[in-house]
Amino acid sequence: MNFLPSIMLFDVRNWVVVVAGSEVEVINPLADILARSGAHVYVCQPFLSDNDVPGEEQCPGQTFINMEETSKASIANAVRIVETRENHINLLINVNSGDSHSQGKRASWDSFFNRPGSNYADPATQQSHEVEDWDRVFGTTISSSYFIASAFSPLLRSGAESYGAGCVINVSRPGKPLVMGGYTLPTLYGSRLGQPSVADTALQQLNNLLATELNLPTQRRIRVNSIVLRQPAVTSCAIAQGVVSCATNSFINGATVSLE
Repeated sequence: MNFLPSIMLFDVRNWVVVVAGSEVEVINPLADILARSGAHVYVCQPFLSDNDVPGEEQCPGQTFINMEETSKASIANAVRIVETRENHINLLINVNSGDSHSQGKRASWDSFFNRPGSNYADPATQQSHEVEDWDRVFGTTISSSYFIASAFSPLLRSGAESYGAGCVINVSRPGKPLVMGGYTLPTLYGSRLGQPSVADTALQQLNNLLATELNLPTQRRIRVNSIVLRQPAVTSCAIAQGVVSCATNSFINGATVSLE
């Protein structure tokens, strides 16, 4: 019987993993856990310049790539860099940004439900703003994740057909909680009380889009799943466990998993 070294939390030895997004609070600990567990991780996130990209000696098992997630040219460049080193990838993890006001970045699907003062806004104005926010948040998040997954799909398909694993995991973290009078109000499943969670709808739509694009009738298909972080306090280990579980269990496909 083979036992994992004590430093390893999961058996992802020899896996090739790409983690994309600008949410460093989620991405960097997740990449570190996967790298320490035996995977080689390509971390694709935006830096001010290529000179700011960490070297491989700083983070063993990880290769950092300067990638702007809203730029098709930048995404294509990241794919070319990975292709020069690997002939497949086993897992692609998309992590959306939790900052709904960052220009040019993907935003949290639920973040616009938690704006201060939104409960007291004029109903008509409130509805108009939420429709505009839906279009902005839904559009930028879906398109970015879709383009990234599509760009890496040849490497994912190679991983699925030749190595038995090719999976896309989209991770959404909740927006900032609503604060009134100095007190943080409780939230119900990542959205304002009384409001439906837009994350579930957006993630399911993204799953459907990617499944249509990536699940060609081949022997081993690329599986697409999503993970919603219902609370900001979800640990990196719990996220990694959810990601690896979705990636290793072939019967999980097109699912949205909630972590609280």
